[in-house]
Amino acid sequence: MKQFGQKIRLIFIPFLIISAGSVVAYSLLRWLLFIKSNAATVDEDILDFWAPWAFVWIPILIWLRPRFKLLNLSTKNNRGDPLFGLMMCASIGMAIPVIVAQFYLQAETGKLTKLDNISQIDSIPKTKYYSVKHYYADKKLVRFKTRFKVSGRYSSDYDMYIYAVVPVYDLNHTTKTYNYKIGAKGSPITSDNALIVLNNKIVQKEDLYKINPHAIKNIILLNGNSAMHRYGSRAKNGAIQIETKPFNGPDTMQVIHDDNLKHTPFAWLGVKYQKTIRNRLSSSEKDERFKHFAKKSEADFKSKSFDNFVYLDRVSYSTDLKQYTAATNLPNYQAVATSLNILTPNYDSFDKRMGDTLPWIFGAFGIGSLFVMLMLLLKPLRGDVVQEMDSRDSTQQIIDDITGKK
Repeated sequence: MKQFGQKIRLIFIPFLIISAGSVVAYSLLRWLLFIKSNAATVDEDILDFWAPWAFVWIPILIWLRPRFKLLNLSTKNNRGDPLFGLMMCASIGMAIPVIVAQFYLQAETGKLTKLDNISQIDSIPKTKYYSVKHYYADKKLVRFKTRFKVSGRYSSDYDMYIYAVVPVYDLNHTTKTYNYKIGAKGSPITSDNALIVLNNKIVQKEDLYKINPHAIKNIILLNGNSAMHRYGSRAKNGAIQIETKPFNGPDTMQVIHDDNLKHTPFAWLGVKYQKTIRNRLSSSEKDERFKHFAKKSEADFKSKSFDNFVYLDRVSYSTDLKQYTAATNLPNYQAVATSLNILTPNYDSFDKRMGDTLPWIFGAFGIGSLFVMLMLLLKPLRGDVVQEMDSRDSTQQIIDDITGKK
């Protein structure tokens, strides 16, 4: 029990201090270099996962390694390297809280920019989050890109990805027009020259051709005098009053002119689908699994609404961003100038963006610390260390002096 207290003081407490310091130090460095000043562009996957693993080895080698050497690390038959094993356990316990903290850091420091129109996104400094009042995501112009990757220990996993990007405009460039003309036979009052009044509101002649004929409830033709008495000189050629009703039937008379492809989108909405299967499967089995995965992803995409998201999250420089960007320029699609604004839609409240990341930081820190403590229980202190500690420990002598014992 005495040794355990010594190990806590000599090794475990320094580990806690160094581990907590690593979380703070790495997060602060990332915030200063890559978030606040944007001094460099580095793949987010590296900053989120690989860099923390490398970073924690610095304090481990400088401060914890000499502490671990205070333990008796001898093994039977000289099998393995207990010192390296302890350092590896410490790196796991330290790196996981650092990694989790990065998700919290990005979510907490990300600024929400409010846009009236999506076209404003390039006229202001870039931020991580956006809310948009007016936009049009043209779902029918979606572009898909697939990606396959072998991963896992001993290349045991086969990862399948489908990246979908949807162009976003200020408004729907797709117009629907109807080929018809209003006017009684032989009457000089026609839709070509009369004032058009739709539901008591004066509109342009072009607006008439966007009304489905089946939606018209009634039409009143006013001659020049009656029209001018009501609407002034602009109705000198007469007026056509149109009242509409709700119409949900098929647009059998419509002519659709789609000129979205003539416009450059101001942003793209990205959606990613991912599935992992065993790499040992045959090529035919992989193809079959992918077809099922693609069919399920397509069904989900068709049911997904891009009209009711709460806010948008800018995709940082990463593998995902590269894949989304590549999807906008695939050779089997009509060329469209690529916008760097790749955004993912979020449907939850902005206040919930951090989820449970903060509790997970402390949870990961606690689990890692417990893991290291259990490892310390398995190894005693070296004999010379115990002897030196005993020679320094004058607690019993002080007690004897106070109680008058000889």
